[in-house]
Amino acid sequence: MSLKTRGSVAVDKAQRRLALLKSIDEHLDFGHGLTIEAYSRLIEATRAMLEAHNTLLSNLDESRKTLD
Repeated sequence: MSLKTRGSVAVDKAQRRLALLKSIDEHLDFGHGLTIEAYSRLIEATRAMLEAHNTLLSNLDESRKTLD
């Protein structure tokens, strides 16, 4: 049985929100350190963690197959 990889509705929604915010102004600053650039970095960091998780699951699944 294969391990199920994950996607993220929240990350997809954040990416769409980012695109809409950029269409208003690419240099928006919401204060408290939250800018378009900071928001984009947070989205990419989350996407990278999700990708790393899915890679580990794939590697684990391949390892399990060699043991069977």
